[in-house]
Amino acid sequence: MTELYTQHLARQGFELGEKIGSGLSGKTMIGCQNSLGRSVAIKFFDSAFNRKNLNLKKKFLRESKLLAELQHPSIPYVITSGNIPGIDTPYIVMQYISGETLDEYIKNNSPVLPEVALHISIQILDALSFVHSKNIIHRDIKPSNIMILPSGHCYLIDFSIGFKIDPEAGLTRATRTGDHLGSVQYMSPEQSQNMKNVDQRSDIYSYSKVLCELLSGRPEVSGLDEVNLPSALKKVISKGLSYEADDRYGSANEYLRELKQVSSSTLPFMDIPSKAVCNNTKCPSADWSSQGYYRGAYFIDDSINSHCTSCGNKLIYQCGNCGCSIDNTKHCGGCGAQQFYVPECKKCGSYLKKVDMGKDTELLGCEKCNSKPPAQVTYQVQQIPKQSPNPASDEELPF
Repeated sequence: MTELYTQHLARQGFELGEKIGSGLSGKTMIGCQNSLGRSVAIKFFDSAFNRKNLNLKKKFLRESKLLAELQHPSIPYVITSGNIPGIDTPYIVMQYISGETLDEYIKNNSPVLPEVALHISIQILDALSFVHSKNIIHRDIKPSNIMILPSGHCYLIDFSIGFKIDPEAGLTRATRTGDHLGSVQYMSPEQSQNMKNVDQRSDIYSYSKVLCELLSGRPEVSGLDEVNLPSALKKVISKGLSYEADDRYGSANEYLRELKQVSSSTLPFMDIPSKAVCNNTKCPSADWSSQGYYRGAYFIDDSINSHCTSCGNKLIYQCGNCGCSIDNTKHCGGCGAQQFYVPECKKCGSYLKKVDMGKDTELLGCEKCNSKPPAQVTYQVQQIPKQSPNPASDEELPF
């Protein structure tokens, strides 16, 4: 059977590699997209126990369509999908994430620092906020469905039991009353009673369980009493874990805003060496030209400081928009948001020196504008031909 997989995928431009995982629907294998020379993950619906489960098959086919709607830096993108002829085995080819699951990360690092837990949470809740904006519910938020890269970038994965609230062919619920898919340890109370009648607040509950586990090693809220945390953070998590859905945050975006507020106001700075950027346009260590023009921000490798040692400006360690780690670029590699800006003269478009920053350059110009000599204006006297005192006709008049 593996030979049929290999032959079919080779015709589609993919070279099949080794098995890297398995689940309810079947196995996942690593592959290579030959045209681009990049690694891919290929999921197959080929479980020996569930091949004839039509409801589960419908969920598998739905996952690729859901992922096709979700273009976000913390959600793996789908490349293509298909079916291996002759043996009726659907498959999905998607982005390969080379990292470890949050489940593995917690086992090796629990309990993690609050700053690290929030760094992870901001990325996942931003992804979840985007998912919910598309009226899609994940329904299986748990540590093993979150991947973390060595750089600290995180991904929310496995939408196999997700669904779209809006009625749309192939994307709505394929769940019957009485079905209990998902992980009981992280399920919301309403999801454990009826999988059909859940909304985004169920995902919020599940992620709050994950956050508890990050901070205390256990998904139960009682575990938070055993660790030293700011009361503001405990309050935010407790709201996310409210038994009644109406008492939780109404959206992942609201939850995200509250966590960012806690992160910026009450927590000490993280002591894990990471790349940082000082976006102060007057920082002495910034990228200055030999003539003294500001060309770019100051990037620091393996920093553990909260403020720049050159100018005292607060350092930035992650994109404020998507939570992606800082890189040596003007724009975030995850979402494209601007990480720093280069001020320019509004009169001539030149980069600025320190002396011109803060001036109204549209009106006053910059040092470069004002150093140019004034343009020489020359006047030319027009010679008017003499007219005959008594022109013979209109044709002789000078026009």
